[in-house]
Amino acid sequence: MKGSSESVASSVISQQDAGLLRKMYEQKNGRWIQTEAGMRRALHQRPSITVPRSVLEVAARSHWYAGSGLPMKVYLTLVGLSIRLEETSLRIAPLRLRTLTTFLLLSDEEDHQFGSHERRIRDAIKKLGEKDLLARLHTAGHTGMHRVLPQPGPKFYVPRELWRNGWLQAWDGASLGLYLLLASRIGKSPSAGRRPRVGRYELESDLPAQLGLSPRTVYRASKRLEDDEVIHVSVKGGRKYLLLTNADLV
Repeated sequence: MKGSSESVASSVISQQDAGLLRKMYEQKNGRWIQTEAGMRRALHQRPSITVPRSVLEVAARSHWYAGSGLPMKVYLTLVGLSIRLEETSLRIAPLRLRTLTTFLLLSDEEDHQFGSHERRIRDAIKKLGEKDLLARLHTAGHTGMHRVLPQPGPKFYVPRELWRNGWLQAWDGASLGLYLLLASRIGKSPSAGRRPRVGRYELESDLPAQLGLSPRTVYRASKRLEDDEVIHVSVKGGRKYLLLTNADLV
């Protein structure tokens, strides 16, 4: 996934095509999301999403799990909102900058603060574009459409608990990255009546390298997830393992 300034810029489409894409999205999803409450409802109603494992590697190499992890939060939100339009084979998502800013950063919308928050969201979107994960569908007549670009390799399920429990907003980047890495070990959604597979990772292993973080930061992230009762630590053969269990993959 070679970055380029062109991938940030956009996929330019005509105003007529942009209007058609929006109409197709609304027909399939029911509405074009305009408010933070609408975004929250839409994500709560969605089933678990699938994310390419290669995206986790890009995030680690790019140090996106440092700090708040905003690029990954933006990416996961847009994937959750996106819909694949069969007529065009495009996976598009609505993006209203103010709505996304309020949803992810919980701003009080004071102008002097909100402007800086919006710049952080724009910067995150730019980083996603530079890694060819996202492209803006740009036309003067219709704004706010982004295409989630296809990625190679296997995918994994991200439990919908991430949105339903507010963890996406509450966690820092390290906690989110560790959660996603454990989720990537779960595998496919379980069949009806069967318990989900457990996402497990040895604590004292290559976790820091997998996340692009220091061992101390990974340890703090594991404590945060343990405090939130998302994971628990088991000891087997003298080794400590982190286990992500009871993931809702419906």
